[in-house]
Amino acid sequence: MFAATAQLAKREKESFENILDLFYSLLTDLLEFSQGQKQNLPRNPDLRRELEALGQKINFEWILRATQGFDVLDSRLRRNVGRQLGLDAHLASLANR
Repeated sequence: MFAATAQLAKREKESFENILDLFYSLLTDLLEFSQGQKQNLPRNPDLRRELEALGQKINFEWILRATQGFDVLDSRLRRNVGRQLGLDAHLASLANR
């Protein structure tokens, strides 16, 4: 996980804000799948199978915690807090619960 976050945090072609937007998009799809709403086309159709499977394992509270964590990370970016460290900490906290 830490190697993947290091790659994401160090990308220069895409801004870290765009990467956060991608996470929010994935969370939106997960929310819909976790609540049983399968009639809409997901925002990330190429990951539909994986998102549906994960959506069955998580609940609304997990998605809420994930969203709030990304909100905090986004606000810290404005204060120039380390992107990778913040992303590592947030993803580790989600994995532990």
